Amino acid sequence: MPRIISGQAKGLQLKSLKGEHTRPSADRTKEALFSILQETIPASRCLDLFAGCGQIGLEALSRGANQVIFCEQNYQAFQILKANVAATPFGDRAIIYRKDARALAQQLSRTDEKFNFIYVDPPWREAEALIQTLVPVLSGLLNTQGVLVLELDRKQDICLPPMEPLQEVKACHYGRAMLLFYKLS
Repeated sequence: MPRIISGQAKGLQLKSLKGEHTRPSADRTKEALFSILQETIPASRCLDLFAGCGQIGLEALSRGANQVIFCEQNYQAFQILKANVAATPFGDRAIIYRKDARALAQQLSRTDEKFNFIYVDPPWREAEALIQTLVPVLSGLLNTQGVLVLELDRKQDICLPPMEPLQEVKACHYGRAMLLFYKLS
């Protein structure tokens, strides 16, 4: 069962959708992610696409992010996400959309929205196609010091598109998960 591992809501157990539609990130992966991003998260604006139960965005809020925008299209996962946000003391800093991630990214790109941290954990079977359409839009949503992180299945052979103007700065493997970190070049 996913939980918040540090910060204001440390130890809070989160509900998650049963079955294979969502796969919450393992604690080890999440710990490594936030260890790498410890300088980025406090007072940041974050975007959590394919949020599932919301554990990454909620972890960011627990560690001091100013705001997280969550996006989850699946109705059941969205309901669980809403319940998890409501169970925390920082629901007023969360904005939740039930929408296709590509549509939300396009919507946000038409504003002056900028984010310090964008987390993209698409369904692994659809990752390649989703990333190809998302990355060009997401690069415009990062602030100059922002970090975009992709979580992918390291066993899956994915051909990532050219990521310009993003540059890969780090790649890590945790079990089956692979985290790829990008910054604006």
